[in-house]
Amino acid sequence: MSLLTEILDAAGNGVKVCPWLKKISCAQVSCASKTEWSPTELIQVRKVCSAVSVPRVKLIKFEAGNPPGF
Repeated sequence: MSLLTEILDAAGNGVKVCPWLKKISCAQVSCASKTEWSPTELIQVRKVCSAVSVPRVKLIKFEAGNPPGF
């Protein structure tokens, strides 16, 4: 089973998850990536103030289910 998260900007261009998360106000985001890891990217998000603002997204497709390992 694989999970896919795809984020598109207002122009419809693909955006990587980590740079998108870094646009969230009041969130400290760090990302590390190694090909030998599974999953290959580790993302840590920490709330640093109360005025959190998340960039708008549009749902394209959703499939209910549980992530691997759950």
